[in-house]
Amino acid sequence: MPTHGRNEVRTFLISNALFWLKEYHIDGLRVDAVASMLYLDYSRQPGEWIPNQYGGNENLEAIDFLRRFNELAHTVPGAIYRKFHHNNITFSLLYAFHENFVLPVSHDEVVHGKGSLLNKMPGDEWRQFANVRAFLAYMWAHPGKKLLFMGQEIGQREEWNCNTGVRWELLEFDYHRKLQALMRELNRLYRSSPALYQVDFHYSGFEWIDFHDWEASIIAFLRRAEDPSDFILFCCNFTPVPRQGYEFGVPEEGFYEEILNTDSELFGGSNMGNGGCVSSRPVPKHNRPYSIAVTLPPLAVVACQRSPLGGIIRPNGGRPDESGHGLPEVRNAKQHFAQAVASRNNLRPRSPRRRQLAWHVETQRSQVSLFSCAVAGQ
Repeated sequence: MPTHGRNEVRTFLISNALFWLKEYHIDGLRVDAVASMLYLDYSRQPGEWIPNQYGGNENLEAIDFLRRFNELAHTVPGAIYRKFHHNNITFSLLYAFHENFVLPVSHDEVVHGKGSLLNKMPGDEWRQFANVRAFLAYMWAHPGKKLLFMGQEIGQREEWNCNTGVRWELLEFDYHRKLQALMRELNRLYRSSPALYQVDFHYSGFEWIDFHDWEASIIAFLRRAEDPSDFILFCCNFTPVPRQGYEFGVPEEGFYEEILNTDSELFGGSNMGNGGCVSSRPVPKHNRPYSIAVTLPPLAVVACQRSPLGGIIRPNGGRPDESGHGLPEVRNAKQHFAQAVASRNNLRPRSPRRRQLAWHVETQRSQVSLFSCAVAGQ
């Protein structure tokens, strides 16, 4: 049995534990047979064990070792399940409307050994950037004005240094350039969406859809403009596990266009998404009369907005043709929309056409996308 009071034993065990947490990014460590460590008389007969300095049967050195082991393990980012910190993600909404808040990620958080925003994130390079994208999208969707410290918009790894400038040369690399593309798109979406800025300091501008799924670290909420019918649904998946067909309640019937997906290839993601839009169903969910089934990419935020064209649209009443697959003009519209999506996916962020297309295809925000959804729902 190891002597947990010896420095060489403690250092060896703790160093191995931290290695697994830091290098392999496991979520936690399980210690077996703890009772045999904690009690000196465990499975021993009288006379086979020596009491501690206070005359008790507690192994004080082992207790101190386990306490120290837990303290150090919790200093490793991502070393514990994110689900156990779910309340930390949602807690800010308890007081968000008590004051007129600014949401800062200030220089105090990225200096003096605290690490840059990117380096705070767990996992390999892809997961680190995906975490940053999800964090920034959640920040832009959260009520309150935004304040981002310089360098964080391009994924600078170094801590802020007053003697040097922002490392713009990082934009030569895809991950950094595409993170900047996401920031550009978040700012464009923010400026063009009254739901994101008109009612920042009153509860009427925010509405929870669901925050109870702590097991999967998924939350969803609405942001509303001064006109309550103008709203955006944000669905956040804070784990690296993709979720297919995840259902959310929505307040109104219709087609919901995917206006933002941080997992887009344009932003450095894996390009998992919802094909441009999803259609509601008359199935109550989350105390709402309708629901939609959304594909949630890993470590990503998806935003959907109800189409301004409103409810279900089917040309000529949506009567099927002889093949049973819908009218020819609908099929042609669907093909046209699919071609537009393909053009979007093949578009590089720095292409001259980037401004026209961004995440969604601006020129296809019409009945074409709605017809595509209508066909998919038949």
